[in-house]
Amino acid sequence: MLLLACGPLAAQFSSDTTLHFPEFLRQCQEFSRQPQEEVWVVHFWASSNSASLYTLSALKAVQMEFAARPVRFVGVGVDKSRPVWEARLIELGLPWEQLWLPREADYEFLRRAFKHNSLPALFLVHTDGQIQRLADPAELRSELLYVVQTLPARARAASRDPSGWENPVPAPAEPAAQTSSSYPGWQTHTVQPGETLFSLYRRYGVKVDQLKAANSLKSDALKPGQVLKIKRLQ
Repeated sequence: MLLLACGPLAAQFSSDTTLHFPEFLRQCQEFSRQPQEEVWVVHFWASSNSASLYTLSALKAVQMEFAARPVRFVGVGVDKSRPVWEARLIELGLPWEQLWLPREADYEFLRRAFKHNSLPALFLVHTDGQIQRLADPAELRSELLYVVQTLPARARAASRDPSGWENPVPAPAEPAAQTSSSYPGWQTHTVQPGETLFSLYRRYGVKVDQLKAANSLKSDALKPGQVLKIKRLQ
């Protein structure tokens, strides 16, 4: 029997549905246009694939180790059924962005860009756009230990929560106009192009469902210029 360590936060997991295929491609293309300050880990997997499930525990450990570093994890699920896939996400408690590909043609395109013929498939996208295929989470960890040392110190400077879960890179100080004096212990954030609820969670440490509840959001979609109220962490 395969057992996965799914941590105490699994029941609180809320997937980020704002990450979709066109946006994923657009952000990938930015790597080839100009150097980035963040590397990506792209993980192709399927909840019905036993080899995929076997590596998740080790991959979660690597993600937690580098949660406060400029490393962005993106999972690409190739399951046929979205409801089944979403149910497995909640069960597994994967604490990083997840993308589901509803069309076979989408996956065929990505398999040409991220060359692979089997699952799981693990890749590191370097800041210059170079795509590196990795054998397993152990090799990923080894590469990241070296790669993060070459990234800007500003992006690396952060502490880790003793529990092992993410304590995001502290947000830059907001201008005085961005601080909401009407809500002691709260701050405001103006949404920038490309930001999602999940990226704000990574920045401020406030969970997606908590952000939605605090701002009475009915969906996960955000618009540039939208002002959100975010509770300051103590």
